[in-house]
Amino acid sequence: FPAGAIPAGERVDCGNLIVPEDRSQPDGAAIRLAVAILRTHNPAPAPDPILFLADGPGGSSLDWLDYFLTGADDLRTGRDIILLDQRGAGHSQPNLYCFEFDSLERAARARKLSLAQAQALDVQTAAACHDRLTATGVHLSAYTTAASAADVKDLRLALGYQSWNLYGLGYGSRLALEVLRDYSDGVRSAVLDAALPPQAGGWDSAAVKAKQAGIAVFASCGKQPACAAAYPTLAISFGEAADRLNAAPLTVDVAEDGTGNLSPELITGQSLVVGVVRTLANPRLSLEPYLPLVIAQLDAANPAVAQSFAQALLVGTPIRNSGVWYSVQCHDEAPFADPTRIQSDADAFYRFRDLALGDSTLAICPGWGAGQAGPCSKHVSGGWR
Repeated sequence: FPAGAIPAGERVDCGNLIVPEDRSQPDGAAIRLAVAILRTHNPAPAPDPILFLADGPGGSSLDWLDYFLTGADDLRTGRDIILLDQRGAGHSQPNLYCFEFDSLERAARARKLSLAQAQALDVQTAAACHDRLTATGVHLSAYTTAASAADVKDLRLALGYQSWNLYGLGYGSRLALEVLRDYSDGVRSAVLDAALPPQAGGWDSAAVKAKQAGIAVFASCGKQPACAAAYPTLAISFGEAADRLNAAPLTVDVAEDGTGNLSPELITGQSLVVGVVRTLANPRLSLEPYLPLVIAQLDAANPAVAQSFAQALLVGTPIRNSGVWYSVQCHDEAPFADPTRIQSDADAFYRFRDLALGDSTLAICPGWGAGQAGPCSKHVSGGWR
């Protein structure tokens, strides 16, 4: 961690768990998984700590260090908290981050691309990342949810805990469920935050879920007298703003995170739709209370609000580790995706159509080489109870 990241009086022990990249080849390559243990201030800690599993696939649990140091006093009252970066992600090595997408995303933000154009660029860029990673000896088929669940089991045994408590957020809840199914003996309890069970649909329900989230925001505003008075037609304004921005996009300058360099970003109606969905999906952005104001001001084509909203989303949205994302999604989810249902979802909710059709993962998977999960991976069974 950088200097000053750990306040005085806090104890954080760091290390690496070394495991086989491919457990079917125990004499093959080994990988290193980054681990941090935040010690409780209680002089008599409970023997069963909390293991936090971050969202993703590909999110970094260690990036949540500041949150657990400053905003999770109740969790740390009597237990240590363990942060584990899943294989391929965060501070673990090798890291499957696809830097090839960095320049592509900067260029795409400044252009209005069709879905077909954006997907073609994504496929081409993913192929370059695939070739670079495999040339260094990475076996992309080894970076799956099942493999990460085995890592969790190995970490518990390596640290000497008889049992512990899992806290999984988003995809982390999916990983926690995999641990419960395959290695339940070492789990005392599990908290599934924003639960993502294996049988849940993903691509085939993206649009309807986005619409439901939007309806919830509009309804919440309508139930609050001040919000309802200020924005009496919020749902209508949202649709009109999206249509207006698609017809006449705004161009704003945003600062790259950590560099301060400015780059242009085109704010379209789809930018508004995606921004609202990202805000609702990521509470750490702390933007949800401002959504009615943002929608109303973008309906009025206010460039200052457009710039502030775009900047907040760029800085606050976690950077996706595309290598881990494709390995997990192509192995675990893509084999069970139904293109007909995805298209039906998109056609039924046109405002959120691009959310259903805009993810290029299914087009990338045939060339990624992640292998394919068996049908039992989508069933609730085994050790779950």
